[in-house]
Amino acid sequence: MHPISSRRRCAPWKRVILRHVDQIDSPKPTTPDAVEFSSALAGYTDLDVRLAWRPDRRWEVSLVGQNLLHKHRPELTGFILDSQPSEVRRVIYGALQWKL
Repeated sequence: MHPISSRRRCAPWKRVILRHVDQIDSPKPTTPDAVEFSSALAGYTDLDVRLAWRPDRRWEVSLVGQNLLHKHRPELTGFILDSQPSEVRRVIYGALQWKL
């Protein structure tokens, strides 16, 4: 029995993104009768991580986490009249990919 391994091909790889967004103030209407279309947004810092492993050239297994520093945070809203505020939530998921 002869064990064979390839560290280069089977090595896991990762992508880490740390981002910061400054506070965004609500824009001022350009004319006195204009309607304000967007709300202010507090600044935030967040983290996305992706870990992947390719056991061979056709298969990839990955684990992804997005917005990991907060359970949820508000998102910039109000570009459409009467729009509802929205939130971005923490997301964690796995993926299995097979390439032909």
